[in-house]
Amino acid sequence: EHHAQQTVLVLSLLHAISLPMLLWGKFGTGMALTVYALVFAALQFKRQNVVLSVFVLLCNVIVLYCGFSFYTDLSPTMRQSLLLINELTWISSAYLLHKARWQSEKITDAINLMIGWSALTFGMVLAISSVRLLLLMNVNVYSKYWYFVAILLPVAVLAKRLHWQQGVQAAMIGALAWVIYVISPNTLWKQDHWFSGSLQMMAATGLVVYALRVLRHQAWHGLGLGALLLAWSIWFTDLGYAFFPDTVWAQLMCLFVPMLAWWAIYQTRNSDYVQQYQTVYWQIASPILAAYALCWVLLTNWQTPQPSGLPYVPLLNPLELASAAVVWQLVRWLGAWLPEKPWDSDLVRMAKAVPFALAWLVITAAVMRLWHIYGDVNWRLGDLLASLGLQASLSIVWALTAIALMVRGNQRQQRPLWLVGASLMGVVVAKLFFVELGNSGSVARIVSFIVVGLLLLLVGWFAPAPPKHIDDVNDES
Repeated sequence: EHHAQQTVLVLSLLHAISLPMLLWGKFGTGMALTVYALVFAALQFKRQNVVLSVFVLLCNVIVLYCGFSFYTDLSPTMRQSLLLINELTWISSAYLLHKARWQSEKITDAINLMIGWSALTFGMVLAISSVRLLLLMNVNVYSKYWYFVAILLPVAVLAKRLHWQQGVQAAMIGALAWVIYVISPNTLWKQDHWFSGSLQMMAATGLVVYALRVLRHQAWHGLGLGALLLAWSIWFTDLGYAFFPDTVWAQLMCLFVPMLAWWAIYQTRNSDYVQQYQTVYWQIASPILAAYALCWVLLTNWQTPQPSGLPYVPLLNPLELASAAVVWQLVRWLGAWLPEKPWDSDLVRMAKAVPFALAWLVITAAVMRLWHIYGDVNWRLGDLLASLGLQASLSIVWALTAIALMVRGNQRQQRPLWLVGASLMGVVVAKLFFVELGNSGSVARIVSFIVVGLLLLLVGWFAPAPPKHIDDVNDES
């Protein structure tokens, strides 16, 4: 009996959707099928009926397949207006399918979920397209991207008020698509309309943040955070190379967004929001941002020095200040991030040594950059290492750095810090014998030997090694 009723219902619905095709023309048929889809979705809202849900899909497919020919006889403005009405009706049908009362609050029926998502996807995409075409003749090519707001904002607000998770998800995905649209490769856009583009990026970001206040799953926060960080990084990088080509400022623009996000996550790591989504923000995003900043320091200090338009002052130029900021932030971040990891003690010590190694590389690159700019030494590794003045400067600077570490370790009674400085001093002594000693008779060799020898005497007198506490060793064991 049930199968017979379903068969009769199917035949009746087929007859109902065929009547407009027989009685009316293209215009009437398109509007009737759109109304049918909404009515069928409303009829199954209180009581499950698979046939009605499937016919919602069927009506939408027919309108989608033939819709562009239904309104060909109308003016372009009227045609797009009617298509927009159809598409908004599809979005309404999607809501009725997803929020049907006979379903569980947390679990949506698979058929309704699939058909609802198809109606929602096509409805939003085509509605955005219709708004774009309606506004195309009235705005310039760059301002027209604001048509995303006309659909995404109302959908996001209504979906939040109606507790419609799928609607919020669709609005967030649309906002991310808007961001991708804005950052698409277009040099003219970046140079001539960067302010409008930046405003649109901020508006899309605001929509994503608004949606994430409703979407509680970690995966959505990971998607939103990753997409926004990538988009803003690309945007600032493009702006940097559009306005400051071949300068250090373009390099700094590449670091700005990841560094700012890394610092913000570190500063708010104990907040309720970050703690709620700790896996996304603290455990995954922060190490990725740290790795990016570290790679940026390595790459920019390896590349040929770029001008900044300012007089070059050692340690006080934009590149070296930014590199120092990365090293300092890395020290702070590791101090908070490593204790939470169940890592072996040797691995933890290796991780803690990374900032010291990075600082050593930054200092070495700074000395090389100084000789490249003021000493006219070519920025090639072979030419730099062949410079006797550069070699002597490296020995002195490394020795001063080692002394600073050893004195600091002695003052704070931190034996590991003192040992790092002593190791660096050992490298300096080895370098003196194997590098400078081969250049016998040079003034640079003599100066470096004298300075390093005096520094060794001073550190041996004023900063001896801190005692090795037996109790601490036992605790570590």
